[in-house]
Amino acid sequence: MSSDRKTLNIIHFSDLHFGRIQDQVLNDLDQYLKDNQDLINLVILTGDLTQRAKKEQFIAAKEFLSKIKVPVFVVPGNHDVPLYNLFLRFFTPYSRFKKYMGNLISNYYEDENIAIFGLWTVNPLRVQEGKISESDILAVTEKFKKVPDHKIKILAGHHPIATYEEPKIKKLFEKLIELKPDFLMWGHDHQSSIKYFDEKTKMLPLMMASGTTISSRVRAEANSFNLITIMDTDVNVKTMAHMEGKGFFVAAEFNGTLNR
Repeated sequence: MSSDRKTLNIIHFSDLHFGRIQDQVLNDLDQYLKDNQDLINLVILTGDLTQRAKKEQFIAAKEFLSKIKVPVFVVPGNHDVPLYNLFLRFFTPYSRFKKYMGNLISNYYEDENIAIFGLWTVNPLRVQEGKISESDILAVTEKFKKVPDHKIKILAGHHPIATYEEPKIKKLFEKLIELKPDFLMWGHDHQSSIKYFDEKTKMLPLMMASGTTISSRVRAEANSFNLITIMDTDVNVKTMAHMEGKGFFVAAEFNGTLNR
């Protein structure tokens, strides 16, 4: 990696669940983004923008995202496809997501420092379960083989496919690892975490989960997001947790490297 890369600050949100948000948490997040807008370079959102993929929920999510003045990379989650409208869920599961997210949608983003591929992991047949396919592997391979070595490679999806034991998914996941991404990001479980793919050898990728950022659907931890700071090969990740009356604070911190 080049030693002259500027410091990069990336925010990783997930599981906003507009339709089941906590207004005060949203207000505090708006204030945090406003106070730190000159420091943030990129925002990655790993799905579940809405609670039930309804028009008004997508509009509220888009309004929130439109206030962010840096590039925003978004992938859908299982709550972003219709649950009860079976025709839409099976035949055009992403139609509402695409309609209301508009120009925020892309499964690939690249700039002078970073390349991100979005894995759309929702399985319309079993929405709680994630999936990847051979076509995903081919698409990631095609994109990443053209990325210069100095750029940071990120895979972002909603489901924690790294934890799945299904043989087919495990085999496909191994192929993803062979592409040597630096980060793999997800949400879904509403639990934050970060670790190396292999903790003993510090083998990449760094595997990172975000908690639920603003929703009332918390599970054993406060609303949170991840703040990633990258300077050359050094990585610092702060889990920013919400405390009522005090906004967001550093609840946990990780320091590592992107040595390949």
